[in-house]
Amino acid sequence: MEEKATSEVLAIIINNTIEALKTYMQEKGASQVAVARDCGISPAVVSQLLRGEYKGNIERVCKQVRDFLSLEEQRETAFISPFFVLTQQASDALLVCAAAHKFRFIGLLEGGPGLGKTMSLEQYARNHSGVVFLTASVWNSSRGAIANLLTRAVRVSATYNGLSDAVELINGKLGSGALIIFDESQHLSKELLEGLRNISDTGRVGLVFCGTSQVSSRMADKRAGFGYAQIASRIGIRRTLSERVTREDVQKIVRQALPTATGEIMDYCFAKANSAGAFRTLTRYLQFVVSRAAGRAEPVSLNDFRAAEQALMV
Repeated sequence: MEEKATSEVLAIIINNTIEALKTYMQEKGASQVAVARDCGISPAVVSQLLRGEYKGNIERVCKQVRDFLSLEEQRETAFISPFFVLTQQASDALLVCAAAHKFRFIGLLEGGPGLGKTMSLEQYARNHSGVVFLTASVWNSSRGAIANLLTRAVRVSATYNGLSDAVELINGKLGSGALIIFDESQHLSKELLEGLRNISDTGRVGLVFCGTSQVSSRMADKRAGFGYAQIASRIGIRRTLSERVTREDVQKIVRQALPTATGEIMDYCFAKANSAGAFRTLTRYLQFVVSRAAGRAEPVSLNDFRAAEQALMV
């Protein structure tokens, strides 16, 4: 009798999990592949679960799905990140992209962490056709890895025998009105920078390198060699983002999370935005205090930010 009851309860849990997952996928327009990735299970398992045909550890899989859906529900009411704000730093980033795109030369954008470089580049890519946005890293800094990134980004489906063939296919697919943006360019080697410069030349496309000051310092170094000189001579616009965040920009961001924030909170947030991590640090504090105040009757106070200091320690 006890085994039957347990089986019946499990059947209810499975059914509820499947229905909740179907509802989530329909509301969000999420594919089975995307859901599988977010839940940490394979697409095949998701497919079998939705059809009621999964024969593996169904309790474990259902728990993973429920945990994911619960976290997504919490995120719906949380302050995850601010909407795009045209800060002073963002204006400079967009200017670099627009100039490199229009005049088909190389643009260089550098700045410290947390100043909104990536968000600004993504904003430009969303709002303009023919823009390829890629991010370099220590994991994809080889020639083959970058070639694969580019071929996937421009949807080159044909097979190619070597990198020169890949470049030819990329140029043919991009067209001369395109812009390639490479974020985190400090991870690109001299050889890769030179290769991308060649794509810019032969394909007549704009190119933006964005990253830390390491990128421009290498290109400007006269001892760096002929390859860097070739790239440096093609840089048509360069901007170094200001480390100083304005009060007006801070207010635009804070108002998204705390519409009725007091003057003392604005003062606190202004100071925090001008510390290490800039806008990124400010966003983390806002995330914490909004979450901490959720469900409370009283508004967010300075004490919530002080609690954030103790909890986050940044």
